[in-house]
Amino acid sequence: MLHWKVNSLRGRLTTTTCITLSIFLGLTGFILETAFTEAMESNIAKVQESKIYALVGVADDSNIRQLQMPMTLTEEDLNDVTSGVYGLLYNSDKEVIWRSPSVIEDLPKFTIDAPTGAMNFYSFQDNTIIYYVTSFAVEWYGEDKKIRRYVFLIAENASRYQEIASNFRQSLWLWFSILILALIAFQLFILTWGFKPLQKVIKAIAKVEQGLEKNIQGNYPKEIRKLTDAINLLIKNEQQQGQRYRDSLADLAHSLKTPLAVIRSTLENHKIADNLHTNLDEQLNRMNQIIASQLQRAKTAGKTTFSTAILVSPTIEKIVLALKKVYRHKNMEFTLNLQEDAKFWGEEADLLEFCGNIIENASKYGQKKVEVCVEQTMDSEKGSLLSIICEDDGPGVEKQHKNEILQRGKRLDEQTEGQGLGLSIVVDIVSSYNGQIKIERSYLGGAKFVLTFITNNTINA
Repeated sequence: MLHWKVNSLRGRLTTTTCITLSIFLGLTGFILETAFTEAMESNIAKVQESKIYALVGVADDSNIRQLQMPMTLTEEDLNDVTSGVYGLLYNSDKEVIWRSPSVIEDLPKFTIDAPTGAMNFYSFQDNTIIYYVTSFAVEWYGEDKKIRRYVFLIAENASRYQEIASNFRQSLWLWFSILILALIAFQLFILTWGFKPLQKVIKAIAKVEQGLEKNIQGNYPKEIRKLTDAINLLIKNEQQQGQRYRDSLADLAHSLKTPLAVIRSTLENHKIADNLHTNLDEQLNRMNQIIASQLQRAKTAGKTTFSTAILVSPTIEKIVLALKKVYRHKNMEFTLNLQEDAKFWGEEADLLEFCGNIIENASKYGQKKVEVCVEQTMDSEKGSLLSIICEDDGPGVEKQHKNEILQRGKRLDEQTEGQGLGLSIVVDIVSSYNGQIKIERSYLGGAKFVLTFITNNTINA
């Protein structure tokens, strides 16, 4: 079974309307054409029937052997050789005993097997010529007291009527085609007018998605108002839930800092064996790192359904400006290839966090050069593809560590300042936006971090 899908309400309604109108008006045209043909043939039959009665009326039975017909008839078309109307008279032996003056050539052998006293109308085709024929059989009581059977027949060339029917057919289908197109255009206008509120909702959602509005605003029909109210409630709940999550995580981390501070103070103020003191100190440092990590993650929001569009280049420039001051002693050379209109759909804190981490790592482990590239391409099906690339001329990341470092929550060295913890946060944030991270070898000789984000812009489209 063939399944045909139209992924648009307007497309479905338009297709259904076109098919329905075409079928309905097509059937209507066929019925009208058939009715016209039948009416025309009925009128021809009535005219020929009157001519038959006229011939019967002028037949002369004074000749005992057979009927006689006058030389000139009252029906003018039977006297005119160009009329295409012919009169014939057959005897009981089916022989033609009389032809009207309009007959100047041989005619085909028409069917005359009709019941006596009944008019028989039919069409007869001889090669390419079609005739409309009416025959009428009578039993004639002659002067010699004998009954003889005669058949009066009127035949008419149908070419003139075929031309009339053809002109009617062309005119009918021309006007029906115009009518179909007019009705389809009117239906499209109605659909466009009817779908305006939905188009308005789509544009409003796009504004919310791009961060231009906080919720859906405007007046809508009551059938759509429930939908817009539900979407606004969803946006509000999502924002509140994200804020509650961040607050709870921050509160939990802060609540643990005080007990840890007390434990550290106790260790410093009491004499404990050196090996025990070292182990406890390591575990306290470990717990402090975990708390710092969770506090940092609490600051990040992660991907939400309706995110703000943030320009990437100002954030990168801000980070680089700060890092130039931090690593002034290394005299780092920063090269920026930034697409000015490239946008990141999300929280500015998240963008600042993962960009800051990878650029800071590049500055920390690079020798003299750091290169940052930002570009964004649009795809009608996938949406926008944002790429953030950071390269340095440092030692790079060894091949055996690439897969491990990209696993969410994995760290190469949690004790090394800024390396494992920072990348772990980057992996978490990028993963929350369904992004991807790749680590490659830079042409500068060091590490090349490639961050890609795909934003599905089906609403914006």
